[in-house]
Amino acid sequence: MERDQEHQTPTPENEKTASAVLKLLAIIGLVAILALAAWMSIQVIRLAPTAFTTVSSAVSSASISLSSIFSRAPENDVEFSLSTSTLSSDEPFTIEWDRETENAEITYLLEYECADGFSLHVVTAGTSTDTICNEPFEFTTVDTSLEIIPVSTSNRFLDVTLTLRALAEDFATGTPQELANDTVTLTVINDNLTDSPATLADNGIGETPETPETPSQTASVADAPTDTTPAVGAPAPVEPVAPRKPTTVYVPNPRVAIDPDGRPDLAVTILGTGVVLDVNDNDSFFPLKKIPTDQRGAVQFEVENVGNNVSKSWDFTAQLPIEGDDDFEFESPKQDPLKPGDKITFTLKFDSVLEDDRGTIKIKLDPGSADRNDANDDATVIVTIEEK
Repeated sequence: MERDQEHQTPTPENEKTASAVLKLLAIIGLVAILALAAWMSIQVIRLAPTAFTTVSSAVSSASISLSSIFSRAPENDVEFSLSTSTLSSDEPFTIEWDRETENAEITYLLEYECADGFSLHVVTAGTSTDTICNEPFEFTTVDTSLEIIPVSTSNRFLDVTLTLRALAEDFATGTPQELANDTVTLTVINDNLTDSPATLADNGIGETPETPETPSQTASVADAPTDTTPAVGAPAPVEPVAPRKPTTVYVPNPRVAIDPDGRPDLAVTILGTGVVLDVNDNDSFFPLKKIPTDQRGAVQFEVENVGNNVSKSWDFTAQLPIEGDDDFEFESPKQDPLKPGDKITFTLKFDSVLEDDRGTIKIKLDPGSADRNDANDDATVIVTIEEK
């Protein structure tokens, strides 16, 4: 019994042997772990270039994609400074614009709407080129202006719509991109004509007017009453409405000598009757054979000093065909004296045109007592009225 117990009791030598074995196993395990780690590191290093290349390719592709979205011609590179203008037929006119980028390749397109008797010529490199209405005229230039020549052969006043566009090629897509687009209305005036059938038609007046010659004039303004607004939709009889402010054109004649012993002689002549229409924000007189009741009627007349001395201050009255008052008269303010040969042209506008077939317009001067001839102090015209 004692031998068995003695045999089972560990000895110091056995303990040392066991400890040595455990240390050996631990070292072998550590070496195995380190070897595995080294092998894995080698594999990571071997695979890394491919992974890095793939990532780099993906980043490069994303960069290109974003670049294609945002890389385009700069917006608002061209700014047109066009404005509504009044042009003279056959006279050159320059269109101007601003450019931010001088070296950009920009294509311009000029287009205008078709109108009766109207054409547009473009001047490039000193050469005039005909254009076709409603078809874009393409041109390129490093300048920021273009000279055009409007030609109107059928209307004294004509509104024309003009469009100017600027295009540049998109750097990424290669397709044209619109940088600017501006549309304006130009009023073209031909002083050699008296009729404006296109403007009249736009205002619902279809009859071609017969016009007396209008004398050449230089602008000057005389005192006149304030504008008034006509009654709209009022039942008959309509309250008479005062005429609108008359426009005046004064033409001096310095070549006529003044005779200190002579006398002035003011004479009035009616030049025409018709309507006044708004052309490019300005009132323009259009002579007509018939005055429509739905328009502003007008009479144009001239006062001239045909005597040989300076007149006194003077005035006039105008009997007009106003609905609701057959005896309506417009009384002018005092007018400045006229020298011999001087003349002044009045355009007197009135609302509430008489709703009848015919009306009377009578202009009567009050030239003062020094006037030598009263036979030419008044003028009368019978007008035909067209009810609308």
